[in-house]
Amino acid sequence: MNKNYKRMVIICVIFLFIPFIGNSVSQASSIELPFKQELKIPVDTTKARYQPIDMHIFFKHPCWAKNETLHSVRVYYDDGTGLTEIESQIYELEFFDDSHIKACNLVFLIPGEANGKEKYYVLYDDSETPPPNYPDHLIVEDTHYFYEPISGQKMDFDYYKIIEDGYIIYGICQKGVLLGEGVSHTIIKLKPNSTEFETKNADQFASFAMSYAIDGPKQYSGSPRAEVVHKSILVDGNLMIRVRIESTSPEGVIKTSAVYSYYYCPTSMKRIAVHVNHRVLETVEVRGDRERDGTYASLSTFKSRSATIENMNVGNILPSLHVYGEDDTIKEYSIPVNPESHKPEWILSTSDDVDLGSKAWLCIDDPSTGKAHALIFQSNRGLLNGEKDGIQVKSSVRQVVKLPGLEADGGSLFATRNTYEKGGEHDLILPKGMNVTFNAEFVTTEKGDYEVIDRESEIFQKLICYRPITIDNESAEKEKKRYTLTTYVHFAPSFPLGSTLSAVLGKNFSYLYAEVYKEESLTSSGSVGRLPLSENMEFNLKNTSLLQKVKIITDLFDWKNTSLFKKIRFPNLEEGKYLVRVYRENPLFGRERQYIGFGIIDVRENTSLHIFCRSEGKLQTSITNQNGKGIKQVKILLLREETVVAETTTDDNGSAILKAPSLPFRPYKLQVIYQGFLVKEKDLRLGLLRHFLPLKEKFILLLYQLKLQVKDSWGLTPDIDVHPILTSNEMIEPISIKAERKNNGEYIFSNLYPADYTLKISYKSFLIEKRISIDKDDTLKLTFPAEFTVDFDILNVYGMQLNNGKLILIRGGRQIEAEIERSG
Repeated sequence: MNKNYKRMVIICVIFLFIPFIGNSVSQASSIELPFKQELKIPVDTTKARYQPIDMHIFFKHPCWAKNETLHSVRVYYDDGTGLTEIESQIYELEFFDDSHIKACNLVFLIPGEANGKEKYYVLYDDSETPPPNYPDHLIVEDTHYFYEPISGQKMDFDYYKIIEDGYIIYGICQKGVLLGEGVSHTIIKLKPNSTEFETKNADQFASFAMSYAIDGPKQYSGSPRAEVVHKSILVDGNLMIRVRIESTSPEGVIKTSAVYSYYYCPTSMKRIAVHVNHRVLETVEVRGDRERDGTYASLSTFKSRSATIENMNVGNILPSLHVYGEDDTIKEYSIPVNPESHKPEWILSTSDDVDLGSKAWLCIDDPSTGKAHALIFQSNRGLLNGEKDGIQVKSSVRQVVKLPGLEADGGSLFATRNTYEKGGEHDLILPKGMNVTFNAEFVTTEKGDYEVIDRESEIFQKLICYRPITIDNESAEKEKKRYTLTTYVHFAPSFPLGSTLSAVLGKNFSYLYAEVYKEESLTSSGSVGRLPLSENMEFNLKNTSLLQKVKIITDLFDWKNTSLFKKIRFPNLEEGKYLVRVYRENPLFGRERQYIGFGIIDVRENTSLHIFCRSEGKLQTSITNQNGKGIKQVKILLLREETVVAETTTDDNGSAILKAPSLPFRPYKLQVIYQGFLVKEKDLRLGLLRHFLPLKEKFILLLYQLKLQVKDSWGLTPDIDVHPILTSNEMIEPISIKAERKNNGEYIFSNLYPADYTLKISYKSFLIEKRISIDKDDTLKLTFPAEFTVDFDILNVYGMQLNNGKLILIRGGRQIEAEIERSG
């Protein structure tokens, strides 16, 4: 055997034991695609890992595609070791027949393995191919939020909910109010790993509406206060979501149109790109607080602390402000985190004349943690013609509420018109015909501070030039029908104005609280009462007469909506079946809220619901296996009218306490669900006694273990993970049960419920399914015959192809061999 032949055998044997590394979709097992075009990346990829690339491409050959999901387009990169496929998305297809396109927009992410030397390619076919099977990382929902923590003080708005791999990242507000403030074109950034859209999860606000100051209690007007909007979902893909919102101020003066694009980002840093157009339809003069003289965009920081309402303990005012100035240096300013004035304290005002420089970014940040929120603009120029071009920066903070039980502070960082230059006059006129268009990015980093923002601005300003985004020629979606549900609550005593007094005084007064659920998901909530507060929360009694004090206090209440019965109105509900739960907060006896009533209603029009409350009852459950060991994560449900009215899960000891209103004459249906199986079901009643002594139920489940041993077609243990899972048609809640991997080829399914299952094992395109029955502890041996074709180019030490010889692959004492062809 010559040296070249020995070397070839050794390399082949070593090759079999090299694991595949990286987050790519697949390697050489991908489908064969005949056409290949290189993609030019306009940035240094070592500085742009996980940045989105969104570009328009033309195909040199006809490309097979039926739509955005059925197509032959794939993206690969080559770092010198061969082609590696990465997830991609296409949209805006340009067809030249029913099944071929000549161009499209293409989205993919720079991979984490990027070294700056890799090349990127798009591969495609002119014939039908299997469609890509990438995970859908993103979901967009057109929905509504309603929360009324104190009767009369509402958060009530329509919004787009952006969900990434199960976590809510942003809410993009279409129209509505947040405690009296307009929110059209406001982006609500949620805290990392938020699964519910709740006030307590809000992290930061950014607005891309145009506003200006006015006289009167509302203080400002503009597109944030729009009452009628046009909106549409433009793109809903696996890597990118794009929505459009157009709104006009109530007076018909300002129109804002914006396209919001969110790209999948598997890191803690989150960014959303916005293409904005502001138009002034009628000339208007700025009045009131003249610092707010026409905003292009803004960041709002906030802090709220309540001694009694947990959901109102949100936010922090970050202490630092950084701006990339017009002299191309970074300016730093301090932000008061505990403002004491009800009037805005201007940190940066018009007279300071702080303008953005070429990198065009501004941010608020916390040096102690590295967290930062920023606005980055594509450019600081080109927004307007003439000397008014540019972006001026202003910032203020103020104390919103200061009461014994409630404190709220807020601050704003504005990117405004360039209305003032030192030595000149302040321009307070927004002229008819003014038209401003720009691209910007709202970005949040959890670490790295403003220095990360500075680097991000360089990448954004390069990549945005290649993104194909337009505003015009998009049709608006048909408005969904929505209705109001007025809920009246009876037989539920509580302290008069309990929620208001709890918030104001910081003491625990009892009050009623209602929550609305659709398909077991919370949609709206708020306090129940007879006399709601008005939207005006100004409460300054200093230097006022007795009559003025009486008027100020009287104006705090919304007398027009007073009611004989305790009630709450839930607006903007879509058609469907809803569950309304009623709780007593801060009960006289006990520390925990009490679940005292519910109602079930099918909403098809504006309607009302009467709920008659009872005392809270308790059900105590214990779930164990045949050996007496508690079983955790067992779902315990109570149903009425086939609707889940209460649910919980067992703890590590198999115990759970379920609370629901006592209904002595109307039975509940109890369901016990384990790993998707309905394992127990029975009717039961919670009588009045169950308020003091819980009803006890104990269940024993027979559970078994399955050991799985996997061999390949050579009878050897595979080095790869074949990801065995179990599913069953007997489940009422279908789930996939995953096995625990002990060693290569050895897996264990523990605590299985006796049933018929389908076992699935897979690797890349290979999948094996086997039906099995579990009624005892068992061991199952399987052969997984996954085999791949591997092509070799055999070269000698001079890089020339060998014309004869044998190729031998050796693994685990087994070997196969093949003759080397003349071409090597």
